[in-house]
Amino acid sequence: MSDTAKHRRSTLSFLLKAGLSALALYIVFRKVDLEELGRVLGNGYWGWFLPALALVAGSKMVAAFRLNDFFRAVGLTLSERANLRLYWLGTYYNLFLPGGIGGDGYKVWLLHRQRKAGLKGLVLATLTDRAMGLLALTAIGMAFLPGLQPFLPYQSTLPWWGIPLLLAAAWLGMRLVARDFLSVFWKTLGW
Repeated sequence: MSDTAKHRRSTLSFLLKAGLSALALYIVFRKVDLEELGRVLGNGYWGWFLPALALVAGSKMVAAFRLNDFFRAVGLTLSERANLRLYWLGTYYNLFLPGGIGGDGYKVWLLHRQRKAGLKGLVLATLTDRAMGLLALTAIGMAFLPGLQPFLPYQSTLPWWGIPLLLAAAWLGMRLVARDFLSVFWKTLGW
């Protein structure tokens, strides 16, 4: 393929992506009540906006680092910068594609296509990453639940002794289903 044909193809691809993004934004903003949005933004406390934005960005960075550990476990080496860019792109696609997993599917497809990485390993790494995030959130929730006991209609000691059981069950589950990731289990749980 000549350089001119490659340039045309690249330009056409960019225009198609930009057009689809513009269409998605148009569809979303067509449903937004601008007066109500103005009231909400006017009544908001903007002092919390930057810290909230920093926390969201930080959580995405941590999640990207965790996913990259899983990718390395299946033999795919990505720089942290390239992985972070890919993670942000996947997050963008999650906003517009149905089901909330469109971005993950795009990442898997792109890495399989560009890096010739095994599809099974990429899918398993991505699903294990999601499961590890859920595991960590569940453990954190269980750790803080006893502090909420005075506000709950029941008393339970499950959170305290349930955390080691939850982690042990997750480790055993990973050993059965995704043995390749055992080497990064504790590191990714820490992330």
